[in-house]
Amino acid sequence: GPVAAAHLASQALHWPALRPLCLVIKATLKVKGLNDVAAGGLSSYGMVYMVIAMLLEEEQLGRDTKDLGRLLHRFFTLFGKEFNPVHEAVSTKLGGVVPRNRVPATTYHS
Repeated sequence: GPVAAAHLASQALHWPALRPLCLVIKATLKVKGLNDVAAGGLSSYGMVYMVIAMLLEEEQLGRDTKDLGRLLHRFFTLFGKEFNPVHEAVSTKLGGVVPRNRVPATTYHS
């Protein structure tokens, strides 16, 4: 709704890389047939929060959050190879990718 839209707009202002990263990732998901939520694909909303989580982690590690090529590579490495949804969750509130047991059970469905 409107609150979520306002929040994402403020995130886009804070993270200049957010919009271009999301556009490229969304196009990649479409090419790979992974953008159809009804068929098990990733929603745009979920993808945006995954990008924000990755940016939070990169910032916490003192890494450059403006190098789009490196960030795109990091996103696909993080969520394509390293992320384990059985043991990890995406939480922008808690700082990025966190152990699943740190996220209250009422905030996700397993």
